[in-house]
Amino acid sequence: MNKRHYYTEAERDYLRKHYPHRPTPEIAEELGLTTSSVWNQANSLGLKKTKECVAEMSRKNMEDPNHPGRKHQFKKGQRVWNKGMKGWHAPGVERTWFKKGNEPHNTKHDGHTRISKDGYIEIRVSKGEYKFLHRVVWERENGPVPDGCIVIFKDGNPVNVRLNNLKMITRAENMKRNTFLNLPPELQELLQTKRVLTRIINNKLNEDE
Repeated sequence: MNKRHYYTEAERDYLRKHYPHRPTPEIAEELGLTTSSVWNQANSLGLKKTKECVAEMSRKNMEDPNHPGRKHQFKKGQRVWNKGMKGWHAPGVERTWFKKGNEPHNTKHDGHTRISKDGYIEIRVSKGEYKFLHRVVWERENGPVPDGCIVIFKDGNPVNVRLNNLKMITRAENMKRNTFLNLPPELQELLQTKRVLTRIINNKLNEDE
């Protein structure tokens, strides 16, 4: 079973900067993490690849003569099977369609809370929109968090969202708290070696599953 990685704010900032513009495997390699871990974290942050990045990755993939997608490419002059069928549906299926304004029985409403993949409490503030509860608690008392700042937990416990356990600091301050660049060179080298070994072990575990 793979050990869960808890992302630091510095790592999240790194993803915000690089994930939209670069291939995920490259970023995972630099962070010493699995591709799936980076993808899941980026997804939880709402990050998406730019159109330019997707196009470039697709172009490089299709250059591979053995890429499985090549056999599904349309040939010049090929006729699509559903031409002229736009709007068609089988008779009777309209009885099962959702009526306008209807919501599923398991719809969550404003105020609903959940735990994110990183262990933070999130609260629904509007349809389809969740925010970190600790940030909502802070802003109710102190107003909006300025750009370039974040709210942290004094005791390090992400589910302790009491106001007296919250503190606002700049991202630069948080970077200094988390980055290993402040460590002695020998410890930096040791941590880098640990990340490489962790990646090798995780890959081996995935192969054995």
